[in-house]
Amino acid sequence: MFVMAYGVGTFPGFVALTLHTIGSLTKLFYESIETISDKPVRGLTACGSTPVQRLRFAFWPQIKPTVLSYIFLRFEINFRSSTILGLVGAGGIGQELMTNISLGRHDQVSITLLLIIIVVALIDMTSGVLRKKVISGDVK
Repeated sequence: MFVMAYGVGTFPGFVALTLHTIGSLTKLFYESIETISDKPVRGLTACGSTPVQRLRFAFWPQIKPTVLSYIFLRFEINFRSSTILGLVGAGGIGQELMTNISLGRHDQVSITLLLIIIVVALIDMTSGVLRKKVISGDVK
């Protein structure tokens, strides 16, 4: 849809990834919110807390690990998707990879693939460390 409207390039790829990410995260966040217990919220309400206090001390601690985990997951998915979109003409490192493949520059193809693998592994390790910190309570 965006390629037809704007042509092939980075902008339609960016808009498509952005809209897909917003839609996916909205659904996942909604499902996370549905699963929380209302007992802490009701307890703080009974104590006379403000709505902001209820959000801060009862609502957010229950959904924080799930929400942050989904954000990290979508970041990883978007990086991988942007590489694939680049292969079909949306620009970026995927386009660089496709150009090197078509020109027969196998050494540059190898380095580009190695770079993609390293970046994906670093993103995965970083998000894993951050998830563990959030679940253990080290990150506020």
